[in-house]
Amino acid sequence: MRQPGAIADLYLLMHIFLFAVSVPALLRLNISRLQWVLEPDELPTPVDPARVQKITSYVKLLMNADMPFIRPGCLTRGITLYYFLKRSGVDLSLSFGLGKVEGQYVGHCWLTLNGTPYLERRDPRPGFTEILSLPLRRPVADQALPKSFSRI
Repeated sequence: MRQPGAIADLYLLMHIFLFAVSVPALLRLNISRLQWVLEPDELPTPVDPARVQKITSYVKLLMNADMPFIRPGCLTRGITLYYFLKRSGVDLSLSFGLGKVEGQYVGHCWLTLNGTPYLERRDPRPGFTEILSLPLRRPVADQALPKSFSRI
């Protein structure tokens, strides 16, 4: 007979898997809808460190499994971790940035906790300029393009 904890862990792993599979579809949403999907109504307290560890371990396991259903990269990893960690009470943000790597502009997303990159191998801020962060600091309508872009 399975232990109740093992069933809960299997459920969590499957929930993370299904969410990670859905990330490409989520990225088709406009930013305010994406925020609505990703943000919990309220942060639970207190944070359960064991659950946070399980979530990070399961996301890492799935991202390293080279599965055809899960798109590799920072977007899937960041959005999936953000969704589950926020619901576990971790008050973090999801940053999106642009930078130049080997002469090409590329994007990157990362989690930020207390103003510092969280769960990153190295600090992405020196190479990437943050252009957007969830939760939004102000309404989307207030985030207009600079005047120099308005003629395009």
